[in-house]
Amino acid sequence: MRIKVFLNRHSGTMRTLGVEAAERVIVPELERAGHAVSVEGVTGQSLAERLDGLADAARRGVAPVDWVVVGGGDGSVNTAAARLAGTGLALGILPLGTMNLFARSLGMPLDFTAAVAAIGRAEPRPADLAEVNGIPFVHQLGFGVQPRMARLRRHGPVKGRPGKLLDTARALIQVFRRPKVLHLGLTVDGTTRTVAVTGLVVSNSLYGDGHLPYADDPADGRLGIYTSTSKAWGELVGLTTAIVRGTWKESPHVTVAEGRDLVIEGRRGHIAATIDGELDRLALPVRVTKRPGVLRVLAVAPDF
Repeated sequence: MRIKVFLNRHSGTMRTLGVEAAERVIVPELERAGHAVSVEGVTGQSLAERLDGLADAARRGVAPVDWVVVGGGDGSVNTAAARLAGTGLALGILPLGTMNLFARSLGMPLDFTAAVAAIGRAEPRPADLAEVNGIPFVHQLGFGVQPRMARLRRHGPVKGRPGKLLDTARALIQVFRRPKVLHLGLTVDGTTRTVAVTGLVVSNSLYGDGHLPYADDPADGRLGIYTSTSKAWGELVGLTTAIVRGTWKESPHVTVAEGRDLVIEGRRGHIAATIDGELDRLALPVRVTKRPGVLRVLAVAPDF
C-alpha cells in the first residue's frame, strides 16, 4: 500500500524524539512490510490543510495514497477522521498523545516502535463517526466536569507532560471542591427524561468493560450515554479512581444508556463541552447523531 504518515511536531513524543528520528524508524519498518511510505512533520493547521487536499483528491479518484497515518493525540485523530470520513482512504493512528483512547479501541500499542510495527500488519475495517451539532467526533463528548477541568487545565502555568499532569491535578481539586449540577432534558431515540447531573459523557460507541473508557467495538452503531450524579468530594475521587481501574460502571452514581440519536436541552442558550478533549461551546438544544461505518480505519484488534 501507499502510505502517507503525518507526525504532529507538537506532540510529546515528537518533541522528545524528533520527526527525523521517527522517520528513521517508520520508513524501514513499513517498507519491510511491503508498503511504500513517506513521512511529513506537521502542526495542527498544516495537518488540516494537507488532509483536505488528500480528501479532495480521493473524492475525485486521484488520491496519491491508500492509507493515511496520523501520529498525534486525540485532537489530531479527530481532525483526520472528520476529513477522511467517506473518502475511502484508510486512517491509521500512531498514538502520541496523553490518553490515546480511540487508538486503544483499534488495538494500537502505546509504545511508538510497537505501534509502527502494528501499522505494518493492520487491516482496514469500518468504524463509526458521531456528530454533535454537525461537528464530528470519534471518541467522546463531555459536559459538566470535563469542560470545567479542560478550561482550568488550559490556563495552567507549567508546560510539557509533567506540567499537564500537574495542571490536571490542580483542576481536579478545584472542580471537585465545587461541582456544578446541570439540569438537562435528554431525548434518546424519541424518549425524553430529565436529569440533574454533575457530568454527562456521550461516546461515539459503547465503552467496554474492565479498562479506561474506550470502545471495544468502534463500529457498533450506537451512542453510549453516561451520566454521573457524584457531588461530594469523596464520591468524585472514588469515581475518578474507578475510571482508572476500569470499574466505573459499578459505581452507584453512574447511569449507562445507549441510543442512536440524542437531543440535549437545557435552561440556557449554550452549554460548555469538550469534543474529543477540545473545549467548545455549543448552542442548545444539542443534537448528537451517528454515521455508522463511514470511516475506514487501520486496526489490529481482532474482534470487530
